[in-house]
Amino acid sequence: MRNLGRVLALLLLLEVVGCVQQIEPLPLPGPGVPGPYAVGAVQLFVPAPVYGWEDRELSVWVWYPAKPDASGPVADYFGNFSGDALLSAPSMSDDGPFPVLAFSHGYSGFSAQSYYLTEHLATRGFVVVAPDHIGNTLFDLGELEDWQSALQRPKDISLALDAALDMSEGPLSDLLDPQRMGVAGHSFGAWTSLAVSGALTDVEVFRSRCGEPCPALEDYPQQGMVSLADERISVSMPLAPGGLGYLSLEGPASITTPTLIAAAELDETTPIDTEAEPIFGALTTPAAMYVLAGAGHFSFSHMCDLLPGFGDGCGEEFLDTERVFELTRLLADSFFGHHLQETERFEEFLECAQPPWTEVSCTRNKVE
Repeated sequence: MRNLGRVLALLLLLEVVGCVQQIEPLPLPGPGVPGPYAVGAVQLFVPAPVYGWEDRELSVWVWYPAKPDASGPVADYFGNFSGDALLSAPSMSDDGPFPVLAFSHGYSGFSAQSYYLTEHLATRGFVVVAPDHIGNTLFDLGELEDWQSALQRPKDISLALDAALDMSEGPLSDLLDPQRMGVAGHSFGAWTSLAVSGALTDVEVFRSRCGEPCPALEDYPQQGMVSLADERISVSMPLAPGGLGYLSLEGPASITTPTLIAAAELDETTPIDTEAEPIFGALTTPAAMYVLAGAGHFSFSHMCDLLPGFGDGCGEEFLDTERVFELTRLLADSFFGHHLQETERFEEFLECAQPPWTEVSCTRNKVE
């Protein structure tokens, strides 16, 4: 009888464990609205040496799904510039692991420049990893030559992802799913997202800007196209892309991952006709381009909040940035939700025939 009791107790324990393992993740609402999670944030520091700057170190912000009832201090990105993320909040590990998105900021931007999007995605069950591309940020622009930053940016993304995945303690422990990874980026960061997702880059362009001899390029061929890709990336969302000169039209054609380009109609910094449209036209992978009427280049970031009158996208003549934020969140939720969370019910929001927003026009390539 004593042994029978032990067996029954063991069976009961296994049943309870089985029930715990079968708990369903919190349900997601429709795209464009916050998800069921609070937002946690941690800051990592990651070595990222380049030629002549061996002690270069990235500051990396990571946003992640936190427990809905989490509380604590708000993450301060710099000088009281902050959103809703809670510093080191307890993660919602029971629902993990979660898909991972890297975010690459623009030229002279910074990791939290688009927290309206990065924090929002964390509420919807993504871990978002965003490095400061040191030497090309708002705070240290010029410490790297532009061509050096272009060469290093994709490596920064990979290093930041590695660091977040390697966290064995704290809220990121076992939280990231390395089998479900994507990337987004703005401007120069959009170029970064294209490069890291497979667009080949023209090494001769780098050599022409470096000059010869160029020790920084000693590990690269003298000519031809080279890859800076991270093979873990399976989907890409460039915002207001630029930098086609580093790629040539041959570069985007090598991308094999689904790609959604969001462009600004009034963009004067990276004009659609010389950047987004040629890049989109060169893609041979399933892709779509959404153009936001009345938006400018910096409409996809908080730069207009930080520096009113900053320029392209800031001012009454442009579509209100809050509306741009709303549309960008809706696109990102639908696109990444469909591809990385397998949320098929969001696919209807990506149909080009009848976009559900009056400010958006859409073109889809014919690749199936």
